[in-house]
Amino acid sequence: RQNKVQENASVEASLLSQVTQNVLNLFRDQPQIAREASQIIADQVRIIVYRPRGAEMLNIMRADPYARLLSLIDHYQRDNTKFTPQQEAVIDGLRGEIPALMEARAKRLSDEA
Repeated sequence: RQNKVQENASVEASLLSQVTQNVLNLFRDQPQIAREASQIIADQVRIIVYRPRGAEMLNIMRADPYARLLSLIDHYQRDNTKFTPQQEAVIDGLRGEIPALMEARAKRLSDEA
């Protein structure tokens, strides 16, 4: 069981790192959005590292941080009509990575229970 928890945490950390890089890349010309996205990610990392599982579950019920990231991307995409091919690729990548991150978190939390 311990190995499975560690494996799931490793997958989640890897995906979170990838999402962080892609979010910063996407929002590099939008410092306010980049700051908000970075704060969401930093808060989630702090919860993963320092808070008990119950506090993380409560945080998810209040405002899922990964859903908030998807919402930022939705608003950004809605408010901007022109994207470079690279930006479109990053957006598409994030739309796949964030649900995978949610799944990795769910597996970790399930195995920790």
